Amino acid sequence: MDSQLPTLRLLRNVILQKRIFDIDRQLPLMLMSEIPPLMVENKRICICVGSRHIEQQVPVLKHLIRYLRTLSAQVFVVPAMGSHGGATSIGQQQVLASYGITEQAMGVPVISEIVPDAIPIDSPLLRKAGLKELYVDHHAMHADGIILINRVKPHTSFNGRIQSGLCKMCCIGLGKAKGAAAYHRVFDVLGFSKALPLIVEEVIAKAPILGGLALVENGVGDIAHIAVLQANRFLEKESGLLAMAIEQMPSIPISKSDLLIVDEIGKGVSGSGMDTNIIGKKRDIFSFLPKCIYARRLADGSAGNAVGMGLADVVHSQLVAQVDFPASYINAETSLSPGSVKIPITYSSDREAWQALLRLSGHTAAEEPSLVWIRNTSDLRYILTNCSCPKTWEVIAEGISISVDDEGNLPDFIEIVKHNTGVTFYA
Repeated sequence: MDSQLPTLRLLRNVILQKRIFDIDRQLPLMLMSEIPPLMVENKRICICVGSRHIEQQVPVLKHLIRYLRTLSAQVFVVPAMGSHGGATSIGQQQVLASYGITEQAMGVPVISEIVPDAIPIDSPLLRKAGLKELYVDHHAMHADGIILINRVKPHTSFNGRIQSGLCKMCCIGLGKAKGAAAYHRVFDVLGFSKALPLIVEEVIAKAPILGGLALVENGVGDIAHIAVLQANRFLEKESGLLAMAIEQMPSIPISKSDLLIVDEIGKGVSGSGMDTNIIGKKRDIFSFLPKCIYARRLADGSAGNAVGMGLADVVHSQLVAQVDFPASYINAETSLSPGSVKIPITYSSDREAWQALLRLSGHTAAEEPSLVWIRNTSDLRYILTNCSCPKTWEVIAEGISISVDDEGNLPDFIEIVKHNTGVTFYA
């Protein structure tokens, strides 16, 4: 490499695993308590799941299906993911399949259609803002009851006491692409914090939503907490769950760096491809601020959706080659964020990209920029850096020199971690 990476140290976060929820022991009892038999017995129940990778979503879903089927409920699953999966039925089924959610694996039908039912709205304020109809997945709307499963976490664009979780899935997820586009326009007019509760109240009043499972993850992808909520408690309880999620959420423990290398981005990682809370683009929670961001490829499970590419300053050409542009554009247009899919400066090797990053950050080849290198914004168990080591992180290896291969490319982040830790299961 003509311009060498600095010598790096590998750090491990030693306080990420703060809480663990015992799914097998605790969840069945909670389901019986909060979703009593009379609510679901012998009824046709729709379970809604989204497009985010949630590490332990499958066992949670299986417990819910098992509980409902013991009560002779007829259960089916629908994707509640707005415009994701290219806003097509097969695309959304494929997103769920990539997480292991298939008819064969779950033992219940997975029904995916993209045309929602339209339901007149009562709220004068929403109507004045231009929203005349609610949009709800057709099959969900005609079930006897709907139960949502979603993770609660800070949103990558919106602020407020309620951000990503069951409430947002009621609107953006269940509304399919048509609803997602309509609701984003209302958010633009009224503001997210004002519009979201109004829409949620309308949806809960008119759709057969029984309740939901709100999941809070810790920093290593384990479930730290599950709240089983009946629908009339969504708005009341989600703010407390959001505070818990922020407490559990990992971050980059450095105030600033010249460069941030992100091995993988995409919908399989975050709704914005790279979590803006982590990379310094939304600074209401964490303080890390890099001068330049380099993204190397799309993460598995992204299905070609490269929303978030536009957050980078430089990208590798392999990332651009992986992009499904129609699917990415639909998602960007629905969320009114065209900048999220703009193509940054692109190079065909890490060597070329590194030299560009030095120029962009105001460094010469002889100078050593401060660098943070991560796998993705959801996986911050380890970081590579030449910055000072915070006390909450353990130094696993120092003096790491990293070279490019014959084609000018760096090894993958996970391979560096495996080589320096002996952790073979890291993936």
